[in-house]
This record gives sequence, structure tokens and C-alpha cells, in this order.
Amino acid sequence: LARQAAEAGARLVLTARRESELERVRQACPDPSRVAVLAADLLAEDAEALAVRAEAFFGAIDVLVNNAGVTQRATVLETQMATYRRIFELDTFVPIALTKALLPGMVERGGGHVVTVSSVVGYISSPGRSGYAAAKHALHGFFDAARAEHHRDGVLFTLACPGFVN
Repeated sequence: LARQAAEAGARLVLTARRESELERVRQACPDPSRVAVLAADLLAEDAEALAVRAEAFFGAIDVLVNNAGVTQRATVLETQMATYRRIFELDTFVPIALTKALLPGMVERGGGHVVTVSSVVGYISSPGRSGYAAAKHALHGFFDAARAEHHRDGVLFTLACPGFVN
């Protein structure tokens, strides 16, 4: 996705925990000077502070792609509450916090696009993925409401729901 956006002329700020992976993706883009790397642990970082740091590279952010997530492979009886909390923190609360940090600027500018990678499991759950499915269902509820609230502001919301992958 980063390479395709860069090929289309976008300036990018890539964020993840592993700076080496971010740098690998940056170097794979056609013009690495138009791609910034911002290593951050999204669970530990304040979303508003992260947004300010990201906007320092190229200015206001027009498109946010939320694509952080973890899953679990255990039954409901086997899954600890700490696991559910960790999944919700990263898969649900981080995208909500980042969106809330950037949304006021998008509304003020009269446009923007928030793309959130969910999953087909956000519609139909599967065995062994109760926490992941619940977190993805929550994304659908939140971003469907955000879409309804901000459709007149020119801000678009997209939920991308890939199927099962290795």
C-alpha cells in the first residue's frame, strides 16, 4: 500500500514499532525522500503527540490508514482477560485515538479520509478468535457512527475487510 501510494505521488509518514522494517518499506518506494519514518509503539504513545510528530514531516495529514492489530488463537474458555484487553487496546482503541487526534483538522479543512483495516471477522466471527472478532466488531460500530456524523464535513471513512490470510 505504501509503495502504491508513493507511486501515485503521495507523501507518506510510516509508523510502526520496528524502525528497520519502516526503513525497508521507505527504501522500496520510488522516491524515499517523500517518505518519513516515525517509529513508535502505538500502545505507549499519546495519539495527539504522535499526530503532531507525524504532521511535522509534511504538514496536515489528509489520509490516515489504521492498520495495527494482533489476534489470538484460543477458545473463549482458554483466553485470559488480559489478552482481551491487549487486543482491544491495539485493535480498537489505537485506531479510535489516532482518528480522534486527526479528525478535527480534517473537519476544519473540509475533507480527509480515514481508512481502517478491519477484517471479515468484523462481520462473522470464527472459532478461536473471540477477542479479535469482538475488537473488529467494535471498529465497525465506531467508524460507522463516525461516517454518519461527518459525511457533511467531507471526511470519508472506509473499513477494509480482508478475508483470511496466512
